[in-house]
Amino acid sequence: MKVKFFATIRNYTGCRQADVPVYKDMYTLLHTLSETYGDAFRNHVLSPDGEAPGAEIILMVDGRHIEHLQGLKTPLNENSTVAIFPVVAGG
Repeated sequence: MKVKFFATIRNYTGCRQADVPVYKDMYTLLHTLSETYGDAFRNHVLSPDGEAPGAEIILMVDGRHIEHLQGLKTPLNENSTVAIFPVVAGG
């Protein structure tokens, strides 16, 4: 499965994309990625208690925001593509 990192998230991962093993859901994936990429990554993608997405992050699975799926319980499979974006503002 693929995980794509965008904008400032790349500062924490050092890459644009990673091929990773299949994890059962977004919760497991994000916690595993946090172990790999460290506290700066974790602090941006997860809430302080680790039970919700970070306040300034957009998480998508196969082009759909996880808010419209099952949140961190959104299931993943070998064909899933996860995209991790920082919230962007401007005008």
